[in-house]
Amino acid sequence: MLTCKETAALIRGWDDILVICHENPDGDALGSMFGLVRGLRALGKRAGWYCASLVPKKFTYLAEGLEETEFAPAHILTVDVADSKLLGDAWEKFGSGIELAIDHHGIHRPFVDARWVDPESAATAEMVWLLLGELGVKADGLTAGCLYTGMATDTGCFRYRNVTPKTLRAAAEALEAGAGAGDINQRVFETRTRASLEAEKLITDTLEFHCGGKLAIIQLPLSVFKKTGAEESELDGVESLPRQVEGVLNPSADARTHLALYRAFPTLGGVVHTHSPHAVAWAQAGRDIPAYGTTHADYFYGPVPCTRDLTAAEIDEDYEAHTGNVIAETFRERGIDPDHVPAVICRSHGPFTWGKDAAQAVYHAVVLEEVAKMALLTEQIDPRA
Repeated sequence: MLTCKETAALIRGWDDILVICHENPDGDALGSMFGLVRGLRALGKRAGWYCASLVPKKFTYLAEGLEETEFAPAHILTVDVADSKLLGDAWEKFGSGIELAIDHHGIHRPFVDARWVDPESAATAEMVWLLLGELGVKADGLTAGCLYTGMATDTGCFRYRNVTPKTLRAAAEALEAGAGAGDINQRVFETRTRASLEAEKLITDTLEFHCGGKLAIIQLPLSVFKKTGAEESELDGVESLPRQVEGVLNPSADARTHLALYRAFPTLGGVVHTHSPHAVAWAQAGRDIPAYGTTHADYFYGPVPCTRDLTAAEIDEDYEAHTGNVIAETFRERGIDPDHVPAVICRSHGPFTWGKDAAQAVYHAVVLEEVAKMALLTEQIDPRA
């Protein structure tokens, strides 16, 4: 494991450097990537960047003034990437050439030999700020703004428990270098597009209360995005709206899983997630639910598949979204038609079902639990079935 000083010594001898962050990037990934590229260019090095996903609109300011230059990278490094699976198509394009990983996740899964991983840092941007200082970079306001953005977004504007005195010192130094904290905070945390507000209104209008006010439910259909033009990234956290109501118990928040499934399976009109005991038992065993009879075959064309386990990095990075991605991956790799098998069990977790609408998705959830129970009883009666 490298230290900050050793990482700086390694990079100091490099040129023609490509910096990569993870797909579906957040402020820390983008702030670290663009901040490091700016710092390397300040040293007179040729440096570029790559991300498998488009930069969300609210973070496009991070690349302002940065010209893209085409060159064959001699050295490649990653920032804020806890697992190679999070790189998207960047792994296929550049994976064999990656030489260095800089990351703050404690569950970092090594994919290169040279790595600087510091779980004590609240954000990778905090580490990059220290690295630029070690390299002797005199950061300008734009560079400082990128890294301030990374620190602010990964700490909830310095409200989360991961904030340390070191984090605040790094942020203060970024402010002294010219980071426009006020403008950045307003843009990232307070500015909303009209489309996002209209989308949130449509979602809020679906709010229902049950169980004496202890249960609150909202619906987030894909039609909301089509009607308003809002981007998915603009509604991050909307699934937590019911939790903000006094008296409502904390629910599971699976909106990002549902969105991943809607993207992967366009014919879906509703998704349901339960923790029904027999289906969960098969998930905990890591086994498909076998098709033992006509009752099963009436609803599911073949076994109901069980996914692989999520990696620690996938859980830490974006648990809900990666749950949906792993479901889609299972159906894709096994050649299963989601219209013919409208259910899945996620290993060590539980079942998801779907249908043409929410009512059919609920119906399939009830049926799935029954066929899971029948399959268990069948194997208990005859393990050779």
